[in-house]
Amino acid sequence: MATSRYIVQNKNEYKDSKWLFPFLIIFFSGLGIAFASGAFSYSRIFAAALIGIVCLLNIEDAFCLIIFAYPFSSMLKFSSETISIFPILYLIIILKIITKGKISISSISLMCYIFFAVLQALCIALYEAQYTGILSALLNIAFVLFIADYMNKRSSDARPLLPKASLCFAVGTSLMLLLSDIFPQMPMLVHAGKTSAVENAGRYAATVVDPNELAQIILIAIGLLIATHSYLKSLSTKLFSFVMMVYLALTGIRTQSKSYVITVVALFAFLMIAYIRNVSQREGANKAIAKLFPIILLAVIGCALLITYVVIPVFEARSGEQTSFLTGRDNIWLKYIDALRQRFDVTLLGCGSGNVTHIMKLVGRGGKGVPHNTYLEYVIQYGILGLTLLFAVWKQPMSSIKMKLNTFYVIPLVALLITAFGISVNSSDCPFVLLALLSLPLPEDNQQTIRNNQRNK
Repeated sequence: MATSRYIVQNKNEYKDSKWLFPFLIIFFSGLGIAFASGAFSYSRIFAAALIGIVCLLNIEDAFCLIIFAYPFSSMLKFSSETISIFPILYLIIILKIITKGKISISSISLMCYIFFAVLQALCIALYEAQYTGILSALLNIAFVLFIADYMNKRSSDARPLLPKASLCFAVGTSLMLLLSDIFPQMPMLVHAGKTSAVENAGRYAATVVDPNELAQIILIAIGLLIATHSYLKSLSTKLFSFVMMVYLALTGIRTQSKSYVITVVALFAFLMIAYIRNVSQREGANKAIAKLFPIILLAVIGCALLITYVVIPVFEARSGEQTSFLTGRDNIWLKYIDALRQRFDVTLLGCGSGNVTHIMKLVGRGGKGVPHNTYLEYVIQYGILGLTLLFAVWKQPMSSIKMKLNTFYVIPLVALLITAFGISVNSSDCPFVLLALLSLPLPEDNQQTIRNNQRNK
């Protein structure tokens, strides 16, 4: 688990970017107020300003700015019909890294990336699909690749950026939710093609169609706060982090998302097992049992939510008092799985980025509903061969993420993997954002890199 032995010793470590958080809060608060007035045209001003600021910042601060801004992606557009500006921001980061001259990406990763891009273009042409999503997908993939390479190959100038970036994500999510509570008509975290959000039947419907998307972001933010807690130095920062965690957890309950409840229960079980495994071995039995009470209390709350939003609806669905527990998504999944069985070539090659529903045209079926399952949609878009190439491209990021599986940073990753079963990949770029964030080295890794470089000198 994340060690509490690491303490940031350099008091001036973030001195050059202390202004960043206050500025971001003011900037995005202004964005929220502008949208609350119903004037979508203001998005052009803020989008252009954000692009300019990212161009001026150094790579580390620009990355943190993108992480902070991600929850506001639905508003950062040049028009209500276009996608968000985030592919442009990713391109700026990539160009900054290239011009920095510290690239050490392996030739194998670059070749696999080229093969992946060519395969996507050929499949789109072969199946007469659309090219609209391929550029964004390629930029998302390259963004993760270049960030992982740059951040892990820095020398003695490396700073523990992972805790700071994690806080940026959590603060950005909390601010977005707070502004949405104050201004309900403000658009929130939604697909780029959606432009507004409404309260629906008492549910925190922050994603017009599916609050599960919001629940995913909240769970990831909570997981990042838990993982970062041991790296926070001051008591005030720890208290601020705790308040954010409580607010995010309560907002997650308001979504009434089944995936939120299931993930919370799974994470509570994970935390309890981790605690018993680590703490009880170091301390006396009485202290260990006493410290277990807060976790047990959280587990009880989680079980209550599980019974209310999962168990009871399952029984009601079986007794005919309610529709399918999965709100019909199980039937959609089966239809798309059947389509993949009929077209093994699509299963192998994919239809291309942004062409999830195209497979239904290939098998002669109507309907435009997406599967609402990230894993299923990745297979349809990229195919088994494309996913294999993608993992080869991301060898470095995957290696960095693998090193965090024995730390609390596994929590946001688990939250992403569980909630992905009920979320459409076209509604969120969150997998790419989180993978880029988790590819950053741990603070301990930074310190080890500095020591190794000093020995080599």
